[in-house]
Amino acid sequence: MSQIPYDHRTKAGNRGDLLKHFILFSALKDIKRISASFRYLDVHAGYPCYHLQGTGAWQPGVGQFVDNYASTPVPQSRLNDFYDRLTDSSGRLKTEYPGSTTLVTEILRKCFPKRYEVFLCDTNPDVCAELMQFNRNNPNVHVFNRNGYQLAYELAPVDLIFIDPPNIDAQLDDYRQLIESCVDRQHPFIAWNALHGNPDTSGPSANCVQIRTLSQHWQIPLLEVRWENWHTRMCGCQMLLYLANGESLKQEGQHLARLMGWHSV
Repeated sequence: MSQIPYDHRTKAGNRGDLLKHFILFSALKDIKRISASFRYLDVHAGYPCYHLQGTGAWQPGVGQFVDNYASTPVPQSRLNDFYDRLTDSSGRLKTEYPGSTTLVTEILRKCFPKRYEVFLCDTNPDVCAELMQFNRNNPNVHVFNRNGYQLAYELAPVDLIFIDPPNIDAQLDDYRQLIESCVDRQHPFIAWNALHGNPDTSGPSANCVQIRTLSQHWQIPLLEVRWENWHTRMCGCQMLLYLANGESLKQEGQHLARLMGWHSV
């Protein structure tokens, strides 16, 4: 029996999206200052946009962020820029929520005009069809209905790789091998994975401990946040930030965590 493709639409705008998209947004806003051109690869692209409606996972995520930030604004900050991107002129959360690929393409189009390339991979043919339709007038965007891990090895040089597996437990070997390859080739990357706990030890699961070990071994800044007590379900997320400004991005993420009332390390 074939595996049902992962569909993120019911989870769009959740707490994991909020953190990963804010960090990616902030990273690109900084990178633009030092690059003349740019090549970006998204290993697990997802849909270009999501429609937020009714109640859903977005409420404790981007919904709460907009409410919290409106009460405690931080002008001239990345949080302020991100808040402006997600809200309309009245400060209300837009119902059309951008996926990572849309955020990236918007920034690169402004910063580099024609001097950028975006490579988007997804194994879901419906996602790829929508990505191609959404970017049909942009020759700088290339969509591949294939395993993004493999393309990451074939594509060089790359200025930033975004690694965002829907299931770290099923893809841990591929995930770890790509991270090690990027470090070896000095390819900047941002890697996100869900944080799961081991209630017996009141700490992270064995796989999430391995992410901590990777961070320590390769001296990669690790942003880890948790919004619930340790549990076998997703209770937070981890982000490896292999960029020149990785430590400052980690601090930005911790700032967001404090605004949201999350625990961060």
